[in-house]
Amino acid sequence: MNVWIVDDDSVFRTLVKLQFEKVNPKVNVTGYENGKVAYEAITKPGNEGLPHMILLDINMPVMSGWEFVGKYSSIRDSLDAVPQIIIVTSSIDIIDQKKAENSEFVDGFKVKPITLDWIRKVTGDFFDAGDH
Repeated sequence: MNVWIVDDDSVFRTLVKLQFEKVNPKVNVTGYENGKVAYEAITKPGNEGLPHMILLDINMPVMSGWEFVGKYSSIRDSLDAVPQIIIVTSSIDIIDQKKAENSEFVDGFKVKPITLDWIRKVTGDFFDAGDH
């Protein structure tokens, strides 16, 4: 399972990576500091490490999470595998939550912090489904 963490907070990226590795060492976690860098990675020709899941922050410099989703929407159908996108944010703004719920390109919304139990659930769902 490949997981991308797209968040401008390097401490958050590191902590979540360590949590995933603790829960399941089979999970490969890659971090990106903003939506632009992640978008460039997902559109890179021949990219073999496409994610199964993207944990996407909303408020980031250069390219926000919502800007990433907008650009991603135009290339999703051309990808070999379609990742699950989960908005992971410190925002408790109901507008962000509703926007995530109404987007056909967003699969979930999680308010920080990320817990080991939540990681166990998402990785367990993945491996239980046989998608490895």
